[in-house]
Amino acid sequence: MGIDLAVFVGLMSRPPRLAASEYQSTRPFFLTICTDQRHPWFVSPAVVDIVLWHFLQVAGGQGIEITAYCFMPDHMHALLNDTGAPFDLRRYVHQAKQRSAHAFSRDRQARLWQEGYFDRALRHDEVMVDVVAYIVANPVRVGLVERVGDYPHWDAVWL
Repeated sequence: MGIDLAVFVGLMSRPPRLAASEYQSTRPFFLTICTDQRHPWFVSPAVVDIVLWHFLQVAGGQGIEITAYCFMPDHMHALLNDTGAPFDLRRYVHQAKQRSAHAFSRDRQARLWQEGYFDRALRHDEVMVDVVAYIVANPVRVGLVERVGDYPHWDAVWL
């Protein structure tokens, strides 16, 4: 008796991951990480600063450039690129989440991150400037501000 794969896939709580080799790549990755229970922790500039510092430190230690990022109230987006050698996305996300969560929980005694994350490897034909524009315009699209420059929690190396 076999397992009905369609039923099994429908019960999965997270999207299936790529093969491990796909996460060790020089391809850019678009990343979304949500806070635990979608709590709006990132309305606090102090929380954004703590998390951003840890994400940048881990990135620098692993040869990763954070080309663009935006902290929305309950999630963050980032575009990650290599700085000359392949990087391991899974290792990066694990370490960045772990270190930022530890620093956060010392002050707040609460969970910061939801389990898992969403990632997408950019296709070779995608224009990275379009992805950066999508990331930094997110606060405008959802009505938090009228202009990108009015939102404080984003940056992009090209802008």
